[in-house]
Amino acid sequence: MSTTISPSVSNPYNRLVLNATCVYITAFLLSELLHELAHALMAVVLGGQPVLYNTSVRNLDSLADSKQVLVALAGPVFSLVQGVVVLAFLRRSRATGPMALFALFFGAFGVINFLGYLMITPFVPYGDFGQVAASWQLPQLLLLGVAVAAGIILTISVRRMAPLFMRFVPTEVATPATRVAKGRMVRALIAWPWLIGSVVITLLSWPLPTFASFLVAPMGSMVLGTAWGAAMRQPELPGSVAPAIFRWSWGAVVVLVLTAVLFRSLQNGVSL
Repeated sequence: MSTTISPSVSNPYNRLVLNATCVYITAFLLSELLHELAHALMAVVLGGQPVLYNTSVRNLDSLADSKQVLVALAGPVFSLVQGVVVLAFLRRSRATGPMALFALFFGAFGVINFLGYLMITPFVPYGDFGQVAASWQLPQLLLLGVAVAAGIILTISVRRMAPLFMRFVPTEVATPATRVAKGRMVRALIAWPWLIGSVVITLLSWPLPTFASFLVAPMGSMVLGTAWGAAMRQPELPGSVAPAIFRWSWGAVVVLVLTAVLFRSLQNGVSL
């Protein structure tokens, strides 16, 4: 029995946008869930009885301050390991399908989470590193210096992801002579997933516990624009022959739906 695909989905550019958006949202939601799960599991190990939500972990008051510091550090440290390991693996791979793009976003979000929390430490005392800074009574000037350094490192790190994103661009448009077409493909890989994904992720997370949480989806991923800019400014970056990301993937849709259902089901919290 054949499956009929609508004309809009059969268009290669539309397939690219849809596939990229699906894996972008899935990677973001999964990164958020694993980040919070790392907090919760550390609390359990230290003798706490945490309640795991999709964007936070609560009921930690029974833990001593020193243990709460370890709980606060668990999330960002896990995100850093996630980013470093996944991106290191990707640099050895030449895959160009939806799973590879998911891994690229998943690795990028790990790095963004870790360095992003460092950047907001001086301004958001209830953030992960903000709690650590408050417990250790670190001076504001030091926190500002760390935030600036984290911002620089994050910009450089994401810029160096440009060659990884270019793997999903066809070779025939990855040239200076086809700059407009190249820009359109890079927008489909980064800009559209970011715009659509920010809306979907915010709705799935609603109601958000804090104003900072509201900014996480749109602001945290905006830094991916650095990779877009780097890809456009470096004409020598090669593309790939017939990237598999242009093939419509129902699997990406199914995984997104399952991840979204899991994410939303934690809105009311689960005791561990």
